Amino acid sequence: MLNLSEIKPSRVILPPRLVLYGPPKIGKTTFAADIEGAIVLDIEGGSGALNVARVTKDKLTSYSDVIGAVEALYTQEHPFSTVVIDSADWLEALIFQQVAAEAGKKSIEDIGYGAGYVAAVNLWKQLFDGLTALRNDKGMAVLLIAHDQVKRYDNPLTDSYDRHMLKLHAKSAAILTEWSDCLLFANQDVYIDAKDVGFKKKVTKGRAGDRVLHTVESPAFMAGNRYGLPPELPFSWAAFNDAMTNAISEPSAEAA
Repeated sequence: MLNLSEIKPSRVILPPRLVLYGPPKIGKTTFAADIEGAIVLDIEGGSGALNVARVTKDKLTSYSDVIGAVEALYTQEHPFSTVVIDSADWLEALIFQQVAAEAGKKSIEDIGYGAGYVAAVNLWKQLFDGLTALRNDKGMAVLLIAHDQVKRYDNPLTDSYDRHMLKLHAKSAAILTEWSDCLLFANQDVYIDAKDVGFKKKVTKGRAGDRVLHTVESPAFMAGNRYGLPPELPFSWAAFNDAMTNAISEPSAEAA
């Protein structure tokens, strides 16, 4: 029988489940490659120029291949402490391919009434079960890399506006966001310089700033974390790792 008198406040800190997204070529895979002990499930084939342990794209051509790689990390001895999936976009395509094949269809779109996308959520959950087992039983952190897209966001409290979102189907994006401990948005600051050219006219030019990692939601993008991280960090694994170390060492850190 449950003895409620034995239950005391405490913190349970497990390796984080991270989702990192942003525009192409901003350095998401490089961020992952800087993680000590990382292994990349390189579904997209974009890590070739980096010195990182990887399962190559030719070995990850189906959803079953990805599940098999996760199972190998669980059952075999290895030195890896973080598994990176690059990318969630390409993984979603494999999931859709699997759903269509199981239904005897050429495409997930051929499955009526949106049932294919509901079935896809179940495959995401199956993958998450495996990744959670790696986290809980093997002490491995998890990082999923994704691309971004700018879409109209219908906020019931305000007028609609554009924002950066995960480049995934809405159901995939929702379950991935809910499962993650940190949804991180990487982008480059942009500064606007205005110059008066006469006749009451101004010319504006954009100027690139630093690359930034956003950890807290904004009207302009999706983000969030459960550790009380600073809203903005330099976009590097070292800066993020330092912030995480500080956050989990603070007893007063609040979960989001």
